[in-house]
Amino acid sequence: MAQRPVYVPISRPPFYQQVDVEFTYNPGFSPAQKRRNIDAIHQVFLRRSPDSTPLEISSKSLNPLGVNLSAFNLKKRIGSLKIETSVENIYQGGKKFACGGPYTDLYYVSPKEAKRDERLQNSGLLKSFSFEGVDYPSEPQNGFYDWIYIQAIQENEEMGEEIQNYNAFTDVEFNPNKSINCQARAAAMYVGIAKAGLLDKTVDFYEFCNLILGKSNIVFNTSVVEKSKTVSDPTLTATFSEGQMIKHPIFGEGKIISVNGEQLKVQFPCGEKLLGAKWVSEKCK
Repeated sequence: MAQRPVYVPISRPPFYQQVDVEFTYNPGFSPAQKRRNIDAIHQVFLRRSPDSTPLEISSKSLNPLGVNLSAFNLKKRIGSLKIETSVENIYQGGKKFACGGPYTDLYYVSPKEAKRDERLQNSGLLKSFSFEGVDYPSEPQNGFYDWIYIQAIQENEEMGEEIQNYNAFTDVEFNPNKSINCQARAAAMYVGIAKAGLLDKTVDFYEFCNLILGKSNIVFNTSVVEKSKTVSDPTLTATFSEGQMIKHPIFGEGKIISVNGEQLKVQFPCGEKLLGAKWVSEKCK
């Protein structure tokens, strides 16, 4: 037996209800086994709630809408770059760590490559997110992901209307004990907010966070929330050049092998790291 959550939209914060269901698990990694598990989860839930219309949100979904709403497939515009890329790419590429990021080059690779990029694992503690030149805090934990996901649905009006025909959402791969973000939960939140007539409250990140938390005027940690410079700041990079040696507090001595705007690529004994010039100027010798 296994347990997975089903997310049901509701019209009050946090705009979803989590219902855990136990089902007979079909082991294996093949798409056929995943789909058997999806069917098993839905059948158990339908016995509880016969009038429900569940939708699997993942690339394994039997419904094309569920496949298209997967974070790997759901696209969002990046106006400043005049491109569209997936929610997954924006989420991974927007991460800012103590020792590097954001790695916006991940906007241009496949979602799977973006998620597996080794820099996301070796750049230290996650500090914040960056999108369109603005930094956003990493709290609440799922705030940035859910906000980007809901914004992306609103840019795809047809899907935004069609998804409201469903009232329960699953993601067969998601395990709450191992992961934080869930595309099925974000989808349920969208439907709950839409049914409540509050989608206009989701445009601004902070208003969105206040909305889902059911509070107003929350004081967020704004020390990490500041406008990022969209062009290179010469005061940050003028003191750095290729071949220069620096001493990192964690990685030790390293050689700068390239300078690209406000980012430095540095060769350390443990491998190459991409670091922010401002961070290096403040934290490294």
